[in-house]
Amino acid sequence: MMHSRIDFHTHILPAIDDGSCSVDESIEMILMEKSQGVDVICLTPHFLAQEQYPEQFLQKRDQSLAILQERLKQESIEVQLVSGAEVMYYPGMSRWEQLPHLTLGSSKYVLIEFPGNRLTDSMLHEVESIYTECGLIPILAHVERYLQPIHAKELLRRLDELPCLLQINASYIIDRHTKKTALNFLKQGRVQLIGSDCHSSTWRKPTMDQVFDILNESLDSSVLDQLSMIGQAILNGRNIL
Repeated sequence: MMHSRIDFHTHILPAIDDGSCSVDESIEMILMEKSQGVDVICLTPHFLAQEQYPEQFLQKRDQSLAILQERLKQESIEVQLVSGAEVMYYPGMSRWEQLPHLTLGSSKYVLIEFPGNRLTDSMLHEVESIYTECGLIPILAHVERYLQPIHAKELLRRLDELPCLLQINASYIIDRHTKKTALNFLKQGRVQLIGSDCHSSTWRKPTMDQVFDILNESLDSSVLDQLSMIGQAILNGRNIL
């Protein structure tokens, strides 16, 4: 089975957040991703409701994407891009009528980031409400940030019960101190998605090639098949919960 290689979390869109500063840098980052074997790149710039209206964000995002796609066309660079956002949590976001416009592509999956390094009861309740009240499927971004040792076991138990998916960053798999834990989460199916969370072509650059090497060396083909099928299902808009 051919495994889809998807980067579910990037900041490659130019001049929209703290990621790529220019179209040139975005092109460089995309070429890096392609050379690392990535087939699909999800573009997930930060959205903070406290700082901008969604209409402004969506307009700026679409303009940035159009400029990037034009350059890709001019340079004959073929790549599959999926537009989305990394939406910062705020209380009551499940009742916000604009949230469906920030999903990955035309799917019902939305990438959610949380402030700080701990998920509170109210945050977890909001995650559930995003699914039950809004009809969207939350993806918790870089969930490893919230797995503090003292709370990790209980948090994982609660996350297992919630209608959401979990994404970890490439660095969590690559770091020798967390590699074993990350691989165990993937084997157990507790984590389903991987993203580079790349912000630059230099200081936080794409490192998905290292991830793919580790996964191929460490995981059974059945686990790789499952991860690939989940990724394709998300991009095709199927509810895998």
